[in-house]
Amino acid sequence: MSFSRRLVEERKRLKFKQKEISERLGIHINSQLDYEKERLPSFAVYLERLADLGFDIGYIVTGARQGVVLTAEECEVLTLYRKAPETIQTAAKAVLVSGHHATQGPIVNGNVAGPVATNYYGGGNDYVAKN
Repeated sequence: MSFSRRLVEERKRLKFKQKEISERLGIHINSQLDYEKERLPSFAVYLERLADLGFDIGYIVTGARQGVVLTAEECEVLTLYRKAPETIQTAAKAVLVSGHHATQGPIVNGNVAGPVATNYYGGGNDYVAKN
């Protein structure tokens, strides 16, 4: 989904009219219309491309990190797991669980709450890798 579509989606979710947004932000209504119609400033395209490379755009823009921070290796494993067929996912879980019982190390079950972002190219922002 593009920047413009996400912007419209968020504006509607928050129940703002285009004119309200432009007035609150002190921009011309035509600027808001342009942003929503894919006529973006080059900076927005730049940020989207950074996101494709794994940059945490929320952090860059707001200074606040969102979601869970994973290592690059954890990102790779989770990406491969999500792309794998269900039979492979089940087998991978079985291996990890059996390894846990053998080593008595910690294991996390269940869903990770909150948004997460990615450091791999393509596929959106699913996790954040820490360096």
